[in-house]
Amino acid sequence: MSASSAVAAAEAAAKVEWGDMVVISSVVIGAATFLFRKYLFGGKQAAELTIAQKTAITQAQKLTADTSHEYSVDRDFVLKMRKAGKNVVILYGSQTGTAEDFATRLAKDIQSAAVRPLVLDPELYDWQGLASLGEDELAIFVLATAGEGEPTDNMEAWFNALASDRESPEESEMPEFREPESKPEFDSEMPLLGVSFAMFGLGNNTYEHFNHHARVVDGRLQALGAARVGERGEGDDDADIEEDFARWKEATLPLVRQFLGAPTPTEDVAPQATWMVIELEAKVVWDSGQFSETPAPVFDSRHPFSAPVVVARELTPQADRHLVHIEVDLAGSGLHYEAGDHIGVYPTNADEEVDLLLAALRLRYKADTPISVTATDPFAAQQSLFPVETTTYRAAFRHYLDITTPVPRAQIKALMLPHARSDAA
Repeated sequence: MSASSAVAAAEAAAKVEWGDMVVISSVVIGAATFLFRKYLFGGKQAAELTIAQKTAITQAQKLTADTSHEYSVDRDFVLKMRKAGKNVVILYGSQTGTAEDFATRLAKDIQSAAVRPLVLDPELYDWQGLASLGEDELAIFVLATAGEGEPTDNMEAWFNALASDRESPEESEMPEFREPESKPEFDSEMPLLGVSFAMFGLGNNTYEHFNHHARVVDGRLQALGAARVGERGEGDDDADIEEDFARWKEATLPLVRQFLGAPTPTEDVAPQATWMVIELEAKVVWDSGQFSETPAPVFDSRHPFSAPVVVARELTPQADRHLVHIEVDLAGSGLHYEAGDHIGVYPTNADEEVDLLLAALRLRYKADTPISVTATDPFAAQQSLFPVETTTYRAAFRHYLDITTPVPRAQIKALMLPHARSDAA
């Protein structure tokens, strides 16, 4: 091909590419205009966005924040660990609260003079500090899998950093961890050398991507140089996730203690108190099961709207299974239902059950006394047990605590064994 022919071909290709760009841009702009025509040309306000649209906007804002923020002392979890005198950080990825509960219980089970755990929500801290963990420190991940193999909302930024290629995580880009000053021989190709971790995942084997969240994070941490202590645990909610968790702890906690140079407990000891109840002289008491003391500016999955039930009708009165038609009132929320949206059910305990528990605990005479339930550890991730600062014994038992579910065997063992007076007991 002659030089002039090559130039002509290049110009023609450029014209085609430019033409394609114009067409694609026109299609995108047209689609966006069509989708948001009610907001651009109509009187519909942003407050009337559907739940799905609000969630998408929130996620986009979070992704932007994740990639744009600079170093913040308040978001440095390693610094917080060391200031609190802790040597274990337990990071939970929780969508419905189960993984968070497991993380809190794990901290109680493992705590000793030599093993000092701190439970943190990863959404509040930066993943870039992971490489700063020392050889005498440990990270424990308790990660639930959401949806079809997705990370939980509060682990989104960490997961995106570790597995930027979700289709092929092993092909992901190298995360840019903060280079720790305490590691002069920092290896940029294996940035997590010298970092140790343990892993427990929560999933349901009826889903195709069983425990995918924990499996991917586990694999990526090891690929970047981190060493795992013990085997990765996998809980199955379709079977007995409590038993799975208990078996993993039984196998892993001795290895964690050994790693940190802690002696193996020779006898069962009473668990340390995690919460303390303070009776108050309060003028403002929240006793109606509120989600928070101040209204959320925007309602979403993490800031739910309390919608009253306006219709509840039995559709199968003669059948063995109950099928009920429910209608809720979304007035004042700025939300409207779309097919595929989820609804959460926040039940209350029956007055009879509440009264029985108050009587058993000898609290009936002060059932309406204002109380505050706060963490005994000033560095705990959750400082208040309830979403409101001040409530009452009666309101706590009615709205905020599960008082009717059978207590798991592991919890009964932890509470009762330290007080047994003989091996037979």
